[in-house]
Amino acid sequence: MSRPERMTRWFMFSVLVSLVPFAVSFLTRALGREPVPVVLITADGGLLLTCTAIAAGAFGELIPGGREHPVARLVAGGVCMILILAASFYFAAIKATADPNPAAIFTTSLQVLAGTILVGAGCVYLAHAEVQKC
Repeated sequence: MSRPERMTRWFMFSVLVSLVPFAVSFLTRALGREPVPVVLITADGGLLLTCTAIAAGAFGELIPGGREHPVARLVAGGVCMILILAASFYFAAIKATADPNPAAIFTTSLQVLAGTILVGAGCVYLAHAEVQKC
């Protein structure tokens, strides 16, 4: 399987499928009579757990890879682990807070999601890198 196929497969089945519950939640709430702010869909911190799963999957693909691009692999893997830890700790902090701020959770969750997608894509890309022979 080519690298573009692997990247597309990862994005379609790891990223987009993991976001389906949020879309369903939004659509279900939108069927009600009251408009539902998108901010409330992520107010419980669930998107952070989704980010953790996406990052862990990408990191898992990077681990068994070869020795090509060692510095890039180290950086991508390290940032991926930082995102996993940060999202996990932030989720725990949300659950420990009596009255968390939904807008702050929404903003931070989207930032973590964007970082997770970028770094995860880098991990998947590097996981399937091949040595270019001259």
